[in-house]
Amino acid sequence: MKTLTLSIGLSLTIGTLPASALTVRLYQPDLTLTPDTSIADAGPWLNFGRSGVNATQTSQGISGTLLNTTNNNALAAGYSNYNASTPPPFPAVPTTFINPAFPTLDRVAGYTLSFNVAILSETSASNNRAGFSVIVLSNDAQGIEIGFSPSGNAIFAQNFDFTRGEFVSANLSTLTHATDYELAILGSNYTLSTGGSSILSGNLRSYNAVAIFNPYQTANFIFLGDDTSQAQANINLGAVSITTVPFEFSPALGLGLIGAWGIARKLKSKSLKK
Repeated sequence: MKTLTLSIGLSLTIGTLPASALTVRLYQPDLTLTPDTSIADAGPWLNFGRSGVNATQTSQGISGTLLNTTNNNALAAGYSNYNASTPPPFPAVPTTFINPAFPTLDRVAGYTLSFNVAILSETSASNNRAGFSVIVLSNDAQGIEIGFSPSGNAIFAQNFDFTRGEFVSANLSTLTHATDYELAILGSNYTLSTGGSSILSGNLRSYNAVAIFNPYQTANFIFLGDDTSQAQANINLGAVSITTVPFEFSPALGLGLIGAWGIARKLKSKSLKK
């Protein structure tokens, strides 16, 4: 009986190991600030990159920022947590964070990129590309790219070879309204949710084999915007944040568990000798 009681107590202790969530506001809409100038949580955290002056960003005050690449498909623009040496689609591998305090994106512990976006207009010349995309890559460069394409009637995951993967149907009337999304990464899987409900999920990818010498090989990388020459969009980007859930091991707790395990073994040994 003593052994059983101690085992239950040990199980409860393990179930309440301490972990803390850290949320960093990468962009908090303000009266005049765009994502690359947002000072929320000791920012800025994001870089604005573009190919061509006709790709524009315009603050909409507390509503967010308009990101517009609708002049032509060749334009690309967006926001990354890295100092990029060139604008999208980023042929070089970025090496330094905009903010050195950017947290580690550990997929084993789990993390979530939250963002608000309205796709005001979008066209694409390819069923495999979208005018607005979100990329998250973990600290081992495993991650996912999600495309938002009203013209293709879908929100979809990019396969490792940049073909359309799993998708959910979504047209302009669905995507045109400002919507909060959460892209959660845990283990080898991703889940895209809105309103507390999952709308898309699947396995993480490694894009390294196909995408050489570019950010798809970069650890702890995020991007929001138009990263392709095959599509264009006008979107309103609202608040963006990243939440990490690091596992924190307590030495005192660890020693306590080891001691409890040792006592349990002794009690069990004594009970077997009776």
